[in-house]
Amino acid sequence: MCGKISIYIYIIHNVYGDGHLVGTAQDVAVGVKLSALPSIIGGNTSGATAISSVTVESPDLHIWQLVDGSWSVEKLVKPSNPNKSGSFDGDITINNGHVALRTKDGIKRNVEKLDGTVALNMSGMSKGAFTADIDGSSVRPILLLMGKVVLC
Repeated sequence: MCGKISIYIYIIHNVYGDGHLVGTAQDVAVGVKLSALPSIIGGNTSGATAISSVTVESPDLHIWQLVDGSWSVEKLVKPSNPNKSGSFDGDITINNGHVALRTKDGIKRNVEKLDGTVALNMSGMSKGAFTADIDGSSVRPILLLMGKVVLC
């Protein structure tokens, strides 16, 4: 049993850092596994286990590297209760995305027409592919993902 929730996101700011704009999106659709809801309501697992997919339409993301080498988006999502088990295994799809990227050394990249999907499997093999124009040059594919996801 599955369902779908649409969320209209206008602006996301980095509240854990300096409040800079992180991104906007026209629409975010979240696929939900309704069969996981009893475990969430019972407090046995996190809400992430109920999510089967996330599709983001026309995101405009601003990502920068901090002095310590970490990225501005790394701390946007954190578990509400680190003692509860749960992980996100599902598809993340980006359609017609834009990314303004800046490294700690000041190198800037402009990514347009970002399209693709990654199938995340936190306990097994994750894979996906993305295409985009980077600094005005078409790159097909820009990223092929295949391997295990390891979270620290």
